[in-house]
Parts: sequence; C-alpha cells; structure tokens
Amino acid sequence: MVLMKDIGTPDIIVTTPAEDLNTVLQKFTIKNIDSLPVVREDDHGVLIGMLNRREVIAFYNQLIQKIKTGNSEPGPQDQVPEERHQQSEVG
Repeated sequence: MVLMKDIGTPDIIVTTPAEDLNTVLQKFTIKNIDSLPVVREDDHGVLIGMLNRREVIAFYNQLIQKIKTGNSEPGPQDQVPEERHQQSEVG
C-alpha cells in the first residue's frame, strides 16, 4: 500500500495574506504548482485558505485590463477568491 507520506513532501511552499502578487506568482512558478496554501502570518501552521493559480492569473489580468482602460483603483470586487475560508491547524 502506498501512503501519502511516501509521495508527499515536507517542504511545502506557502503564502500569507500580506504577500504581494508578484511574490505569489513567483511561488507558483518555482515548482510549477497549481495551488498555494494561505497561512497565518504569525503561525504558518494555521491554514486560512487556498489560492488557485488560474484564479490569481485571472485576477492579475483583470487588474491589467482596468489599468489599460484608466480605472486603476482596486475595489472590494478586486480580491482573489480563496478556495477555502475556514481555518484549520496544519501539522
């Protein structure tokens, strides 16, 4: 039987709510990953949610389009959706 510990990695790449878009996009490309766990700034063992690569790129493209059309002020609708919003302990 194959267990997840046999194929998983302990070196998980994470992001926090304070990280900027450029840093997050770089993290997606480091190992060509599709999702990033979003963890608390002060405790990386607490999962806040997940970021999906496609959603982040779509968000980035929307912002670029707004800048091109002259509406560069981000509003509440200009937030990257997280896949999960519930906190859980990771460990």
